Amino acid sequence: CHTFEQRLWKLLPVVIGPYSILMPMAMVFPGCTLEGNNVIHPCTLIMKNDHLPINTQWHGCPATMTLHTAEER
Repeated sequence: CHTFEQRLWKLLPVVIGPYSILMPMAMVFPGCTLEGNNVIHPCTLIMKNDHLPINTQWHGCPATMTLHTAEER
């Protein structure tokens, strides 16, 4: 991924772990890491250098972790 900040072209790797799902219109900025088994819901923005722990779900702009109650599981 890349960004263009202060007239500088910045390239950083994006690490997407196994079994991670990026749903439609989800955006991932440079330098972020998805540990694995992550679900990124539609229209979610993962900001630059974010680190998403394993087995988590995210939604929103910017992304926040989705919490599930015991009844939903």
